[in-house]
Amino acid sequence: MEYRFRNCVWCVVLSSLLVASIGCEPPAQSGPKFIPNKVYAYKLELENELPMDSTLQDIQVVLNELFGTPSDPRVPKLISESEDFKEILDLARLKRACGADPAIKPVDAVYVRNCINCHAWEGSGRGPGSGGVDPYPRDFRAGVFKYKSTTRLAKPLKADLTKTVKYGLAGSGMGAYDKLSEEQLADVIDFVIYLSIRGELERKLLDYAMSEFDLEAGEDGKIDRWVTENHGQLVINAEQQETIDELLTEIVTAWQESSDSLIEFEKPTDMPILAATPESWEKVTSDEALLASVTKGKELFLGATAACASCHGPGGLGDGRTNDYDDWTKEWTVRINVDPTDKDALIPFLLRGALPPKNIKPRNLRELALRGGRTPEDLYRRVRHGIAGAPMPAIQPVSSPDELGLTEKDLWHVVNYVLAMPVEPKPWPAAPVQTEAAPTEPETTASAGL
Repeated sequence: MEYRFRNCVWCVVLSSLLVASIGCEPPAQSGPKFIPNKVYAYKLELENELPMDSTLQDIQVVLNELFGTPSDPRVPKLISESEDFKEILDLARLKRACGADPAIKPVDAVYVRNCINCHAWEGSGRGPGSGGVDPYPRDFRAGVFKYKSTTRLAKPLKADLTKTVKYGLAGSGMGAYDKLSEEQLADVIDFVIYLSIRGELERKLLDYAMSEFDLEAGEDGKIDRWVTENHGQLVINAEQQETIDELLTEIVTAWQESSDSLIEFEKPTDMPILAATPESWEKVTSDEALLASVTKGKELFLGATAACASCHGPGGLGDGRTNDYDDWTKEWTVRINVDPTDKDALIPFLLRGALPPKNIKPRNLRELALRGGRTPEDLYRRVRHGIAGAPMPAIQPVSSPDELGLTEKDLWHVVNYVLAMPVEPKPWPAAPVQTEAAPTEPETTASAGL
């Protein structure tokens, strides 16, 4: 990713400008631009049969006023002047990350050099190099992140995002950037959070306008707007400022309170827990208690209560349910009755910047390419709380073995089995064992705005 961008930085910038020139855009500005979220606006338009183009254009004025542009980023005063919020974003870091700091050449800025080719200026995941990546690069604008130490619907910690950038995501286009300095890591994490807050506010402003504004012009030809004209310039409507601040506060508070949602747990003390994948299967079989735990984990993995095999396949090869999509795709396809395989139905979305839907692939657990970390603690978080934005569900453990469902110890048995799978000898299971299923927490994060 890095070497391709180094040779074509101006191609990236020009590509961004070209896309931005199509459809709605904010008032003229020099340099690279943040592209409006036309896909989300069009999705709302179809759901409600109301036009969104002019509202989306007005919202770009609001966002530019609050957040600036890629060549002149700003931290909204609501964040920079608040004792509670000011640690979330640092303007100096943002400027260094995007090349707005005059001491750094734009081509050498950490976000520009390493991230823009896939994630784009606005963090949409639709950069020039995104089409050839499977899965697609993350769209930060929904405010949802998969791999973190907090609960499913909570924001990640900065340390979680740092871990993803530094070590990458195995089996995806997200490589490891372990050569970045501590300052560069801090800069790029702040910029990702900045893009996420900006993008989520854009979505919330669209949602609010759709539900609360009169968007159908009457006899006077007027509709409710986020902006007003002042001496030939569009500025934020003073009557709407309070609503904008309330929506932004809601988003920023979620980031500020993310540490309150840290997943806390205790490992059981009456059973062995693998620290990592063992060197060999003999290492498992030589410990009677460990073998018993791995065997129990395998039984649960194959059964309908944990239902792991339904997606990952009975052999754990990732060949179970392979026709599903992540929530970023479902939002503008399945949830508004657009068939992801209907090429003609997809065209209006593709013209607005969407990428052709790709099936989300369950992990092949026989390999060591486990995204989000492969320590027992990492795996426990995935099993217990699922993966936000993905079909991987959360499991609410029961308090007693007499209840239908999985206990906390059962979750650790599954963790042990998953850690042991790469060294388990063949033959691997070919068909899951069916038992009565227990209810799980919701599989999607629709309540988080996806």
